[in-house]
Amino acid sequence: MQVLARHVDGFLTFMFNLMKECLIFSLLSDNLEELEINSQNYPALKQFSYYKSFFLARTSQETRIETSLLTFSVLHEEIIKRDDLK
Repeated sequence: MQVLARHVDGFLTFMFNLMKECLIFSLLSDNLEELEINSQNYPALKQFSYYKSFFLARTSQETRIETSLLTFSVLHEEIIKRDDLK
């Protein structure tokens, strides 16, 4: 993930939006049907097949929240390293 964040334009934005939506969904609900009902609130998650996603379908709320927060930490470090984003 760090290599992609350093060299692929748009990756930081994509990962930030994906993890933000995952975090919001995980804090508000643990029901995957909620994603389908309110798909307009989760455009980044909508790009993935909700029920086929191992991460969404087979992990606990706590795991998704911790993973999202850890991803934010990694992205923060990469933003600091990129001069074009300062």
